[in-house]
Amino acid sequence: MTVSARLSRTLHETLGHEAAEDLVSWMVHMDASRSELRELCELYFSRTDSRIDARFAEFRQMMDGHLAAFREELHAIDIRLERRFADLLKWSFVFWVGAVGAVAALAKVMR
Repeated sequence: MTVSARLSRTLHETLGHEAAEDLVSWMVHMDASRSELRELCELYFSRTDSRIDARFAEFRQMMDGHLAAFREELHAIDIRLERRFADLLKWSFVFWVGAVGAVAALAKVMR
C-alpha cells in the first residue's frame, strides 16, 4: 500500500515523526498480510472447488447408474401391467360372451 504525501504529512503533524512511521509501517504490513491471506483463500477455494467438482462428477455418475436401473425396473413394471390388463380384458370378454350365450340358451329353451 502506498501512502499519499498528504496522508503522510497529516500523520507526521498529528502523531509526530516516530508514531507516523510506525503507523505507516503497520499499514504496509497489514496490507501485505491481507494480500497473503487473499492468495491463501483463493488457493483454498480453488482446491475446494476442484474437490467438489470431482465429488459431484462421482455423484452424477452414481445417480446415472441408479437412474438407468430405475428406468429398467419401471419398464418391467409397465410391461407386467400391460399383460395384466390384457388378461383382464380377455377374461372379461370370455365372461360376457358366456353370459350372453347362457341368456340366449335360456331364451331358446323358454320359447
